[in-house]
Amino acid sequence: MAYSAYIITDVEDKILLLQANYAPKGYPLGVWMNPGGRLENSDSDILSGAVREWEEEVGTPFPISFSDIKLLGIFSQEDGTFCIVFFVTLDKNLLFESIPVSHDEVAEIKQRKLFSLLEIQNLKEEKKIFPAQYRFISWYSQIRFSSRAFPIYNRVIPVEEPKLITSK
Repeated sequence: MAYSAYIITDVEDKILLLQANYAPKGYPLGVWMNPGGRLENSDSDILSGAVREWEEEVGTPFPISFSDIKLLGIFSQEDGTFCIVFFVTLDKNLLFESIPVSHDEVAEIKQRKLFSLLEIQNLKEEKKIFPAQYRFISWYSQIRFSSRAFPIYNRVIPVEEPKLITSK
């Protein structure tokens, strides 16, 4: 079974997205996405894999402690894979003043940019963001900008219909 991990990066109420420098199968050139990707056998755990992908794609060392990263949920995909989605809030200076690192995957990224939720909605309408990634951000924003606390999930949540599942 394949697993992917993503980190939703909230910077001053804007979400960090990366623009692909290629056309993923079935998507237009320059689609936007969250930092993340497939976990590798060499990853010591899921969180380490998510941070590795973040560093490879963003092109900078992860700027804060792993303990500041929170789990948003585990989502099943239509193709039978699972996405583990984390979130973190960062200060803008921490993100863009980091020292770049060299990775081959950085070449796959055309640019990185902070988007408001309204701008992300526009990307969805223009089909310039992966649908699952949009759902992850929607889920995050529904909880982030409400008075509810982030729940602790006790089961896998289908990505097509996110529902809040809290542990007892």
